[in-house]
Amino acid sequence: MRRALLSGVALSSLVAAALPAVAQDIPVATTIEAVTVYPQGALVTRHVPFSLPAGAATLLVPDLPVGIDSSSIRIEGVTGGGLEIRSVETRQADAEPDSDPERVALLDQIQTVEDQLAVLDDRSRAAEGQRSFIDNLIAEVPTGFAELLAAGNGVASWQSGIQAIGVALAEVNETLRQIELQRRDLAEELADLHEALDALPAPRPHLEVRIEVGAAAAAEGVLSLAYAVGAASWQPAYDAFLNTGDDGGEPGVELVRKAEVQQATGEDWSEVAMVLSTARPSGGVKAPELGGTLVSFQQTYPYAPSAAPMPRDAVAAQEMAGGLAGRFDFDEAKADFGNFRADYIIEGPVTITTDTGERSLRIASEAADAHVSIVSTPRVSAEAYLQASFTLESAAAVLAGNVSLFRDGAYVGSDSIAFTNPGEEIDLGFGADDQVKVTLTEISRQTGTQGFLSSTGTDERRYQIEVVNNHGIPVEITIYDRMPYSENEQIVVRRLPSATAPTEENVEDRRGVLAWTYEYAAGETRTINNDFVVSWPSNQNVYWAE
Repeated sequence: MRRALLSGVALSSLVAAALPAVAQDIPVATTIEAVTVYPQGALVTRHVPFSLPAGAATLLVPDLPVGIDSSSIRIEGVTGGGLEIRSVETRQADAEPDSDPERVALLDQIQTVEDQLAVLDDRSRAAEGQRSFIDNLIAEVPTGFAELLAAGNGVASWQSGIQAIGVALAEVNETLRQIELQRRDLAEELADLHEALDALPAPRPHLEVRIEVGAAAAAEGVLSLAYAVGAASWQPAYDAFLNTGDDGGEPGVELVRKAEVQQATGEDWSEVAMVLSTARPSGGVKAPELGGTLVSFQQTYPYAPSAAPMPRDAVAAQEMAGGLAGRFDFDEAKADFGNFRADYIIEGPVTITTDTGERSLRIASEAADAHVSIVSTPRVSAEAYLQASFTLESAAAVLAGNVSLFRDGAYVGSDSIAFTNPGEEIDLGFGADDQVKVTLTEISRQTGTQGFLSSTGTDERRYQIEVVNNHGIPVEITIYDRMPYSENEQIVVRRLPSATAPTEENVEDRRGVLAWTYEYAAGETRTINNDFVVSWPSNQNVYWAE
């Protein structure tokens, strides 16, 4: 077996001199077999089965979407030998409504129904003529009856004639009624066909790929045609299921990784093998170049500065900047992790039609033990919130995305999850906890001035935070609050002796943010005092946000 390979827009290989010079066009039917979807863009792979006579030929692959990156086309295949790929060419073709079998079939059905309606119209006109003739006969009955009496033909003949007219009129009316019923059914069928026709995607321009090959002998096999498209993407999304341990077990979190896939390539992906990759082929392939910056003395032109030519160095610098600006065009999956990318191979075939919104695919799930606690920021909100902290053992990073949150089986809301490297801790909130009550109260506020020769202004504030654990079990509760801080040595912020010392200061490097974390027994109430005084020279004014 021999592998034939061609990548790029065109690549030629010489074949035997005996091969005919004129290539025969051979249309081939292709199927999309595999798609690799990136955060932006996708790589589509089609199978191209062929059967060739000896000599030169051109395999014609029609109806590819115009959004293909022609430079990305790659042809590869295995044959029985003697086949050479000489070149690959792409041509754009106009939209061809008649090339869509579904559209053609609908148009044929519409024509058939319209023909049936035309036949009904002819039958209706004929029946209406018959009824008009009978109506005329009925109008002539009185005169005809008098003539019959005068001729001595009697009443019996008249009765026979009028009975025949009645029967004929009833038959005509029944015919017209049946025609109207058929017309109604056909009109409904025609409306349904037009609705189905309108629902079809509009005909689009398309690309033809022409693969010129040469075969020393008759050959058959399958080529692989791969190409990149831009109008496709996938975004990570997650479901997080928290088991708080209310059922007697240990708290834990299951994080389900999902992918929101969408595509508007102009072709349907039907039952394809799909891979979701974190590689970014559309994000550039190398770092941009940076030019140097020249420093020089500024020249002045006192007589006509607005018309003065730019200095040579400034011209060069501007040209360089312009050049830089031109370059700055601004079922679960199997995981395959590399040092620079992660691929998720979807189990089973996937179908995603073009221009139909997003499809959510489950790609992985992982369970981890969780540390459950309660957090509250009473200066902002009186609510207390349940929080779970956990670390995944997976070798794949958690990409930034939206997460749907479930607590003991109940949906509690959604949030976003930040990019997290493998082995790093993840913190997620799981909604308000009504069993913990937190109340912040301002106990006192005093301002004044101290000293004689150099007076000092002071602002003393005392806050009390009451925390009540109404759970029947011990829980860890963290309270966040703040105390002002100063970057001026003349402004001094001091914690008062009555204050409750925080368990953590400058939380997550946020200056002035304090935390008090304690284990609260079932039913326990605890009071936290956040008391401080700010002092400064009284001839100055100070301000800080509440």
